Amino acid sequence: MVRFALSLLMALTSVAGVHAQSFYNHNGSIMRLVERGDTIRISYETPREGLLPHGVRPGTVLFEGRLDAGLYLEGMSRIFSSRCEELDYFVYGQYRRDGDFTLNGAAPVLEANGCRVVDNTYEGSNANLGFAWLRTEGQRGPGGGLAEPASGHGSFCVTGVSTSLNMRAGPGAGFAVVGTLPANACGLAGFNRCEGDWCLVERGPDIGWVANQYLRRAP
Repeated sequence: MVRFALSLLMALTSVAGVHAQSFYNHNGSIMRLVERGDTIRISYETPREGLLPHGVRPGTVLFEGRLDAGLYLEGMSRIFSSRCEELDYFVYGQYRRDGDFTLNGAAPVLEANGCRVVDNTYEGSNANLGFAWLRTEGQRGPGGGLAEPASGHGSFCVTGVSTSLNMRAGPGAGFAVVGTLPANACGLAGFNRCEGDWCLVERGPDIGWVANQYLRRAP
């Protein structure tokens, strides 16, 4: 009986310590951030297509670290390579809950045809990990809507396609398809994030980029 009570208490404490899960765009990949007490884990929700040959899959952890005073985040990030084991390295930065943030560090540089670390660099995407906030569970993204021309609050519909519209992991036709939207589907929520002719939308559990020309404001 005592063992059961202790187990229940630990489970309740664990659940109570979980901050709402947040989603971010990181170099064309959709990321999931989970905050539990003063620890933070960032994993791939939908990896961009170029990471798949390197073994990155949904659920693969990119970063694990510790949060200090709710403002300063530090921990270990990872580099993935098809020919080598994962490499860990230290990154740090200011953390903005429900906002964009960047983690910086000295990223390892591998030799041209091997796995030996020959240098470190403070330049490039591995040394400067940018996370653009999309949404926190139960909340809208920044602005609650899409950027122009499909702008404003409320929902949007698919238009101008006969069968379905692809949702992609990044803003372009070269990114992996992460879902499809039926022709004339409505109820798409926007994040006020567009790059070029592509905008980020959400419908149900799916988040992805679609060509802006195929979106219209719902009546």
